[in-house]
Amino acid sequence: MAFQKNKKEIDRRRRAGYDITKEVIQTNQRVYIPDMSTDPRFEGIWENLKGRSYLKLPLISRGTLVGVLGIVAPPNQSISSRSVEFLKVIGNVFGIAIDNALLFAHTIRGEQRAQSLYQLGLKVTSSLTVNSVLENVAESSRELMEADIGLVVLVDTESNQMVMEAIAGRVTDLIPRFHKISKNHLPWQELITGQPLIYNRQSSHQHQLYTNQFLEKEDVQSYLAVPLMQRSVFLGLLVLMYRHPQHFTQSDINTVFRLTHQIVLSVENAQLYHQLHHLAVFEERDRLSRKLHDDLSQTLGYLKIKASMTEDLLENGNLAKASDSLKQVKKVCEVLYTNVREEIFNLRTHVQEQQGFFNALREYLSKYRTHYGLEVDLMVEKECLLNITPQVSCQLMPIIQEALSNVRKHSQASKVYLYCSQKDDRICILIEDNGDGFHPSQVVESGENFGIQIMRERAESIGGSLSLKSKPGQGTKVIINTPMKIQN
Repeated sequence: MAFQKNKKEIDRRRRAGYDITKEVIQTNQRVYIPDMSTDPRFEGIWENLKGRSYLKLPLISRGTLVGVLGIVAPPNQSISSRSVEFLKVIGNVFGIAIDNALLFAHTIRGEQRAQSLYQLGLKVTSSLTVNSVLENVAESSRELMEADIGLVVLVDTESNQMVMEAIAGRVTDLIPRFHKISKNHLPWQELITGQPLIYNRQSSHQHQLYTNQFLEKEDVQSYLAVPLMQRSVFLGLLVLMYRHPQHFTQSDINTVFRLTHQIVLSVENAQLYHQLHHLAVFEERDRLSRKLHDDLSQTLGYLKIKASMTEDLLENGNLAKASDSLKQVKKVCEVLYTNVREEIFNLRTHVQEQQGFFNALREYLSKYRTHYGLEVDLMVEKECLLNITPQVSCQLMPIIQEALSNVRKHSQASKVYLYCSQKDDRICILIEDNGDGFHPSQVVESGENFGIQIMRERAESIGGSLSLKSKPGQGTKVIINTPMKIQN
């Protein structure tokens, strides 16, 4: 009861302008009262005021207030002026310590957020279908920013409306799916020029994206809407909603802007892939460009840096180190040459309709053994007599090529087996090697699974599936299951 009474009295005095802590914060000056009985602000809160001293110090570091230190002496004990000066020094030490702790925490949060952004980028770009990308965006951005609701809203240029394409989080009512765009009406005027919109229910005179009825229904207290811009063109919005009052810092806004850049790029990639999905030649160009970026572009970048370093070594007369560096460059060039030759070799392999899939596969494997020295055995069950349609063949062959390329590059295998079997109107192809093996989950987490993702999407594009089984020291199995022909 006494605690509650004191708390009410403290609250009353704060309202009356008796808040000493607030005074210290506003002035950055200490408050020192040698005898508390002489100051009416303590009456009714502290007992035995006679001879007691009160001191409240600002804790300052690098010219910025980072905290407040308060000291109340025991009854009949006072704090001398000399002690105040000593405590001021102690306060300065505390201020520096708190500032360092805050800087460290800020750095850790920055690193964690950067790592989260990286992982989110991998997750967002892990799919090449627009719907999957947008769903990943809504959920991942909500998790990253610890929001209650995540929304992705895109412009429908034909109807000149905003369309809610993806939502993540718990909602109690349907979020309005359509929003009329009026470029001459706020807040769209700011949004379409790339400016974010911040809403807090406590503030008045704010431009809103949603009606008060909806915000009250969903108990939304705050939200941040950041435009999705593609080279100054307004594509839509990423909206993060909170059911508690949220203060958005500039760091929060910058993080979401970085996220929108990834989103726009991922949506562009997904839309491009969707447009080219049914055009085999463009699909192969897209795949090749990605592989060139992942393999050729990165390797050439490394070689450029390595050549520059070697040049510096030669200029400084470090011939031994320069020689070692050149050997490394030569080794990388040999690997790159082999990889590029394999890509060209794969691109030249076509399944002619009159030739048949298995005849083309046998011819390819024969040349593969000759070029790369990897022993590959092909076993086809007698039941596999039906002809595989060209639509299926043009996806199966690249999957097998990518699997063999992965074996050559990463597994250290000496033997590969291809088992082909048929059940009803479906074909199953098992590609098994005796190589080092690996943890599939680690490949996914590291982001080095683009080739596997392409293989899987090729199989799914013809109504099939692809699975991967591997353990360290136990080789790898790639299992492809597809129909013999695509059902129209």
